[in-house]
Amino acid sequence: MMSNQLVAMAAATLSLAAGLASDPVDIDADAAARGNVTAGDAPGFPVTISQPGRYRLRSDLLVPPHADGIVITAPDVTLDLNGHRVHGPVRCTHSAVIRAVACNGRVDSMPRAGIHAAAASRSVIRNGSVSGFAGVGIHHGDSTLIENVEVSGNAGAGIVGARADASADAPKSAPAVLLRQVLVQYNGGAGFVCDRANVERSSFADNGGNGVECQGGEFADSVSRGNGGYGVADGFKPGLRTINNRMGAVARDGGVRMEASRTDTQR
Repeated sequence: MMSNQLVAMAAATLSLAAGLASDPVDIDADAAARGNVTAGDAPGFPVTISQPGRYRLRSDLLVPPHADGIVITAPDVTLDLNGHRVHGPVRCTHSAVIRAVACNGRVDSMPRAGIHAAAASRSVIRNGSVSGFAGVGIHHGDSTLIENVEVSGNAGAGIVGARADASADAPKSAPAVLLRQVLVQYNGGAGFVCDRANVERSSFADNGGNGVECQGGEFADSVSRGNGGYGVADGFKPGLRTINNRMGAVARDGGVRMEASRTDTQR
């Protein structure tokens, strides 16, 4: 069960973002080509969202190589993918036999993301899919809600948190990301990399690296299955099942304590 603090965080995120505009700003392929979706948005990609408010896709967005898809720089943005895809040119294939993912695009030296919102707080991203980027699928900021989204077939990790690369000395009290009904699969790297997270009814399956790399957080009714690394990189998480991951269920303490034989379902 989610803590009261995180339930309140999610409710605040929704109310703040929803209350900023009565009608969403529509974005489609033509709008991306024209630019000026918000101030400072140049023609083509990425589409830059620099103003708080509600935004809604009206078509799929096909993003060229070496570009981000959508960059969110403002706080309190709700992005409704509206059933559409933000997708790049990379294609990844998964081998169930060896539990590996091969992609036809290398991870960029300056990794690109389908949705890059690391500098934004209190974002809401929902209702669509992000795939085919030579970096990560979604790079989110603090206090983000991601729900009903599929993140698949990216050359890097599927979803990465803003503080995922923070040093060990960094405070561990940063606001959490809330994932709800999210599917992360067939990515070349890890499925989900974060500092702290709360996850409900989500799946991290058949990724090339570890399924979940989160130092803290809470999980409910979620699974890490068939990944090329460990199911969980930082110790068992109650509410997260680990099933048939190539390196085993869990690696603890940076791999010092390994339990590679434990590949059965874990609670």
